[in-house]
Amino acid sequence: MGKYKVFLDANIWFSAAMSEQGGSFLICRLAQTGLIKGFANNHVLEEAERNLLLKAPQKLEAYFRLLKNTKPETVNLAPDLKFVRRLDYLLPAKDIPVVFGALATKADFLISLDKKHILQPKLKALGWPFRIVSPKEFLEFFRADF
Repeated sequence: MGKYKVFLDANIWFSAAMSEQGGSFLICRLAQTGLIKGFANNHVLEEAERNLLLKAPQKLEAYFRLLKNTKPETVNLAPDLKFVRRLDYLLPAKDIPVVFGALATKADFLISLDKKHILQPKLKALGWPFRIVSPKEFLEFFRADF
């Protein structure tokens, strides 16, 4: 088994900060132990922080501790106009940097909880060099490969 490179959407970071019981936190633990390599960009990290600040400011300390321990590698390239136009009919503008982040980091997986936009079959069918999965799907794949 090789070390998978995973790009984590903001909702994964948010959920992991909110609870140590779910798949999102387990994925972060896998990154902390070096079994997988976690990636992010400023877009997703700022979104996670903003949402925690608005919805659960008491969890900000857990979020910062999670980042410190997980040490995600961040890549902060902006999508070009061609890439944006390729997806603007399918995704809201705020989600395009998430998909671009997975592409820019050469991730094996884009992991998200966003069923409405990111996990939709039309987006998955566009032939990405990474798999778009939920935490549950990733963990099932990881366990089967382990």
